[in-house]
Amino acid sequence: MQLREIRNTTRVIDLLPDLVPSQVVQITALTATELALKIKERHFSSVQVAEAFCHRAAVAQQLTNCLTEIFFADAIEQALNLDHVYETTGKLVGPLHGVPVSVKDHYNVKGQPTTAGYISYADHAVKSKDAHIVEILRNAGAVLYAKTNNPQCMMVLETVSNIYGRTLNPWNTALGAGGSSGGEASLIAQRGSPLGIASDIGGSIRVPAAFNGLYGFKPSGKRVPTSGWECTMSGAESITAVAGPISQSVQDLELFLQVTLDSQPWLKEPLLALPWKSQTKHLKTQKLTVGLMH
Repeated sequence: MQLREIRNTTRVIDLLPDLVPSQVVQITALTATELALKIKERHFSSVQVAEAFCHRAAVAQQLTNCLTEIFFADAIEQALNLDHVYETTGKLVGPLHGVPVSVKDHYNVKGQPTTAGYISYADHAVKSKDAHIVEILRNAGAVLYAKTNNPQCMMVLETVSNIYGRTLNPWNTALGAGGSSGGEASLIAQRGSPLGIASDIGGSIRVPAAFNGLYGFKPSGKRVPTSGWECTMSGAESITAVAGPISQSVQDLELFLQVTLDSQPWLKEPLLALPWKSQTKHLKTQKLTVGLMH
């Protein structure tokens, strides 16, 4: 592909398959749910999957400026360990064994910096501990490899900061990716990630998901853990922020919530002790009823 062609298009999402090897295209076309099954059935190793998403994420970053931190070497090391466990024991670490998961910048990831878009946070030391939700997914076998851009102050429906700049929409780079989880949405739309940890107060999951043709879910407050993220909520505690997923499929949203709530996060954080109840299981025997109030 010619450099001139890349520079002259605003729809960079169509260019990506030609910028990476065919096996990368094959692996990154799968959803998180499909990847977990493929790894379980030994169609792909955790290392193969991690390398594919690291490769595609690196290209996505150059096209849309969606990442804040990359730790690909850590991801490959983690994937190697997961493959070793599976090879020697025949058992998966958890339901996300080998599945790459990207993380919105304001969540703490052990060994990585967190700025939340604030210049004043830029020189803070790297974090010594994962955020609670990050810890849960890591324990379930997820491979962490990148953090994604978010705006300063968070409550903004676009993604731009004075540290990392502006994240662009891969469907049209003349437009923004939405916010505040725009880095996640831009990366996932380019299939540089199958599943991302995002957050929402007034649309920060839902708007970027809509802008980028994805699925996002804002859970009810006090259901999904939020301890271990950086944000300036002092004095605004009545405005409830929540953690939630963005992905390419509805099944992946449910997988995220099933894994999270199966860990009983309310034992470590003041949350509702309410397990995830899949409604789709009941649709085989009865129709779904939707109520509207106006």
